[in-house]
Amino acid sequence: MNSIKIILFLFTSLVYSQTKRELLDQIESYQKSVVWNKGYDVEKSKLFEAMNVVGSQEYQKVIRESESRGFCEYYAESADYKETLTMEIANDKQPYRVTFSIKKESRKLDLLTGKYTDWQTSYDISQSYQYKLQYLIYTIAIGPIELPKELLEKIERYNQGQTKDRKRILKNTDY
Repeated sequence: MNSIKIILFLFTSLVYSQTKRELLDQIESYQKSVVWNKGYDVEKSKLFEAMNVVGSQEYQKVIRESESRGFCEYYAESADYKETLTMEIANDKQPYRVTFSIKKESRKLDLLTGKYTDWQTSYDISQSYQYKLQYLIYTIAIGPIELPKELLEKIERYNQGQTKDRKRILKNTDY
């Protein structure tokens, strides 16, 4: 009898966690559809300001910036790593688009000789990092993403079935 209770408990826990995961996936999918490679329908100066805020949060210093051209370049470095982020407003009229490029340079320390190797350069930017930058710019320039009514209702129904806050889907924590 106890084993049946344990199995039933584990099964219900699994169902709730899958449901929460599915809802979080739906939230993320919706947010990506709003932000991913979309234009920003705001004034150019407001978009440039949002780019500056994001660049300052992510990197140590500004190399170059031009509000008239809509161009910002940021830089971060350590003993064995250098990274440069360039953001540029691509369109001349609304909705504006922002392009990103990253230059990464790295080298390794040879432990036997105590010397560094030559710098290795790459220009790749991961999709998750690009999405993060776009999401931050969007939320600063336009504001938080409003979820559709149907999705909010699903979240509310899920939360009503939960007894503990840690199991609920919470705004500003989970999405």
